[in-house]
Amino acid sequence: MTKTTKKISITAILIIFGTIVLVILTWPRLSLQTKFDGGQSNFQIYNPDTAKLTVSVWNRGGAISDWKIITPESCVSAKVGGNITCTHEGFGGITPCTFAICSPTKVQEIGPTDIMSFKFNEPYPKNFTFTLDVQSSFSFIPIATMNETYYCNLNGDNVDSYNCSKI
Repeated sequence: MTKTTKKISITAILIIFGTIVLVILTWPRLSLQTKFDGGQSNFQIYNPDTAKLTVSVWNRGGAISDWKIITPESCVSAKVGGNITCTHEGFGGITPCTFAICSPTKVQEIGPTDIMSFKFNEPYPKNFTFTLDVQSSFSFIPIATMNETYYCNLNGDNVDSYNCSKI
């Protein structure tokens, strides 16, 4: 091996190693933001069988939190229990919450923000569950996923409020 070949090999190894380190340091860390984080009152109740919930995705970024070159697309969707249905506003109008709402989300930014409408099959159900799913991807290649399941129950005699907690 000549000196030139040795230098090229070492340079190539350093470039590959540096690229791997940068990817690890900038890998997106996702966080869900909802109105019920911290055990607060959860839903906006509109009538006995309809509630709305605002959900946002926060790309907290990696160790280099202000390096904004990499912009993944984040998507949020939901699965609901048997006693409710869920819809949200998508590009094609009103769609089931199982269809994801997506948008590019730079580091330290929030997006997408999704308003989900929950329609109860009975007035003021005593309890229900739902799962929020988040996926972040580069060019349709998934790079980070997160699922959080919530259990909600009626707040005592107050039919305008539910307490929800992660399970």
